[in-house]
Amino acid sequence: MVLCELAEALIDRGMQVTVLCNAQADLVAAPLVARGVRVTDDPDNITLAKFDVVYCQHQLVSLLIPGAIAALLARPDRLPVFVYNHLSPFEAFETPGPFVEAALADIILCNSDETRTQLDLYGAPFDDAVLFPNPAPDRFLCDNPAPQGRLTRLLAVSNHMPKEVSAALTLLEQDGITVTRIGRKYVHRRLTPADIAGHDAVLTIGKTVQYAFAGRRAVFCYDKFAGPGWITAANFAAAAKANFSGRSDPRPRSPEQLAQELIAGFGGAASFAKDLKRDHLTPYLLTPQLDAFLAKALSIAEDDGLQAAKRAHLQHLATTGQALREERLYALIRREFLGRHHLQQHVRAQAKAAMSSRDVKTHPPRGVGD
Repeated sequence: MVLCELAEALIDRGMQVTVLCNAQADLVAAPLVARGVRVTDDPDNITLAKFDVVYCQHQLVSLLIPGAIAALLARPDRLPVFVYNHLSPFEAFETPGPFVEAALADIILCNSDETRTQLDLYGAPFDDAVLFPNPAPDRFLCDNPAPQGRLTRLLAVSNHMPKEVSAALTLLEQDGITVTRIGRKYVHRRLTPADIAGHDAVLTIGKTVQYAFAGRRAVFCYDKFAGPGWITAANFAAAAKANFSGRSDPRPRSPEQLAQELIAGFGGAASFAKDLKRDHLTPYLLTPQLDAFLAKALSIAEDDGLQAAKRAHLQHLATTGQALREERLYALIRREFLGRHHLQQHVRAQAKAAMSSRDVKTHPPRGVGD
């Protein structure tokens, strides 16, 4: 969703955007295509040297570099600005590759202080990572806070809802509270500003927290990592450092304890959300983050010294074989990831189709009996 919202924001600014992903589903890809974004899961469809900015999550660019170096070095104008974003301190796909990112990254982003601390372990240039904390699009901004008083309408958003949370929600419903569930096991779709505005509070973790605070709604932060519960002035900073994941306070509770907390603590959390100032929200809003991001990218693109250094790094990646080594390493990680998520059959079919296409181009048609 970070990438999707970034792509949509760039389209709104009149830019041409292409998305290369490991695998695509209509739930994510179709809305992007409808907005004018080109979406593909075939690396052979990408000509890296044609782009002004290359934004990378999950090291996917590593698949492209060996075949792109010659064209990049032959590019008559300035090289693309390479931007890498890291969205987790522990997911393997979020770990920097051994060579390419360190050589080419002009801007390194991360979603939280927790992730930045992990990147610090790799030394330069990763110790200069800039926070890009899952900012919410402007459409989620709302200056009308929820009615104060008793919690009456709760939005629960999770793709991996723990059993104790599910049971707690049932207890709330028995107490007369309306609960809306959105997630893989329930209604599985993208959130809208209306979802946030239509409820008094949101029970969730991660990126949805930014949507809720932009909409001036109280947040109960608890999911598979447990969590601090209602976010207030007392725990906001600690929760933010851990990407609002719940890892800032990993205390599991019983369904009864959660239901009691949800009812008793709503008033204070709602007041905190209502009183959030715009300067508190600015780091979590996409427009100011994107303004800073694009200004920095333009400055980098116009820096002759950085351009020369990047050309030297590309040459080094080629002559040392580092680009090819990383491509093969990433291919192994990618195969494992796609297999774990049961997407391997899709990739094999894609590879078979690509091979057949190459055969048609390479060999003349055969006669009957050949």
